Amino acid sequence: FSEFVGRVFKGFDEETHVRDFSYQPGWQTFGATDYGWTNPNVWLLIQVSVWGEVRVLAEVYQEHLRPDEFANEILDRGLCPVGIKGFYPDPEDPGASAQLSEILKIPVLGGTGGDLSPRINAIRKALIPRPRHLPDDHPEKRPQLMFDRKCIRTISDMLAYRYPKARGEAELVPEHPLKKDDH
Repeated sequence: FSEFVGRVFKGFDEETHVRDFSYQPGWQTFGATDYGWTNPNVWLLIQVSVWGEVRVLAEVYQEHLRPDEFANEILDRGLCPVGIKGFYPDPEDPGASAQLSEILKIPVLGGTGGDLSPRINAIRKALIPRPRHLPDDHPEKRPQLMFDRKCIRTISDMLAYRYPKARGEAELVPEHPLKKDDH
């Protein structure tokens, strides 16, 4: 029970949300970034099925990279495939997004800023297995959001992202999660 106290994504379960996936050439493909220096730069390779199922296929978590080095790391690992539609950036560093866009030769996509609560709620909703009327062990009952087991650090973040335990941990907005494990 204590493992779940304070967790932002209590509905995330490795048994349900983590599987082995492969790249599907016909599916829409996107990237998502979170920039850092001491904290890692993060790139997620994401695909969306024709049924709206979202799969996080691969990740780059790398500290101490300039934007150009980060972009080259993404390319070197083959995580910007032909046909990728663009990437959803961390809105905190538009200059880094412009550099990634130029080097990766894909557009920056919008809608990533704003209030945190609706984004957290959207992720929580996507973690719920559907359709609800099917029994839990039915093969067609799946969450909308799943992760490839190679995404070790992203899975760790999903499990570790927490709300403050005590007043001293709270930032300016106490109902927001800690600014840690938030990629």
